[in-house]
Amino acid sequence: MTEIHQYTLQLEQMCDSLKCQSCSKCDQFVSHGFVYKKQHQGDKEKVGKRIFCTNRYCRSGCGSTFRLYLCTEIPILHFGTAELLIFLRALLSHASIGVAYEKATGTVEPRNAYRWLNKLKDKLIDYRQFLKVRHEKITTAFKSRGHRLKILLPTLQRVFSTFTNLSNFSNPCASYQISQPDNFI
Repeated sequence: MTEIHQYTLQLEQMCDSLKCQSCSKCDQFVSHGFVYKKQHQGDKEKVGKRIFCTNRYCRSGCGSTFRLYLCTEIPILHFGTAELLIFLRALLSHASIGVAYEKATGTVEPRNAYRWLNKLKDKLIDYRQFLKVRHEKITTAFKSRGHRLKILLPTLQRVFSTFTNLSNFSNPCASYQISQPDNFI
């Protein structure tokens, strides 16, 4: 978080390297506060930083706000990449969806696990584009799984093995978020 904060405080020095996605201007960004994620007890945790393409004080930006997140956070989920990794590794080792979700989150009700799987299936094309593969063959290891898992798990297994070989960072979900312009899920 300290590195992200320092980065946002030096935005004026990086005017040529950072371009607004909305208006394509380069020298209009300013630091604009932290992004928080609410915890179970009502405490807030800093998970990112906002930057603002400013249209104030004689600047000609568009007024858009962007968020920079820690690589271990997934903006749309309450849980981070560590819990998602535990869930996916449990599925890869043939645990049921309910058991894998309980192992990852400590929650007995697997309702959100199916939401995670739907989001992962929606991102399948991005994973395959990253791997430069059109279609992943269903291996014998996943033949007994449901249709969604038969399609999803071989691709995720290859993504994990790719990042395990490329990086010494132990979380392939976070490594994916660092190397790709989009979130893991």
